[in-house]
Amino acid sequence: DIASLSSFRVADDFGLIGWFRKLFSRENPRVRFVSDSAYWLYIAHLPLIQIIQYWVSDWPLPSFIKLIFVCIVTTVLLLLSYRYFIRYTVIGTLLNGKRLKTYDQFNLLTNKSFLWLSIFFGVLIWSGIEPKDRLTWVLEAG
Repeated sequence: DIASLSSFRVADDFGLIGWFRKLFSRENPRVRFVSDSAYWLYIAHLPLIQIIQYWVSDWPLPSFIKLIFVCIVTTVLLLLSYRYFIRYTVIGTLLNGKRLKTYDQFNLLTNKSFLWLSIFFGVLIWSGIEPKDRLTWVLEAG
């Protein structure tokens, strides 16, 4: 039984390696962007996660929903900060070496999926605030 399980694990590993080699055998700008931003995300994620966790800690939602929210918001904010403030600056050069600007094919400000995700999370945040606190929240945020 152990021998068959071990041989399955080895075959599974080789199958996954082959699948990923086929999937990522050609250059993909989106994968390159995420790869380039990985070190920035690693360095900057911890303080942002702590701030967002503190912010959502009192929301009356299940912990799993809050966890997903914190992870998605942190990732989106850090990818945006990398794209607009880090990538082609001195900090970006220190992190990843010199990058040449290319055609911006995934400008998030004009991407429809980004717009819909922003609306979705805006509604999610808004619904997590008690109705009596919404006016106070809007006044404090503005």
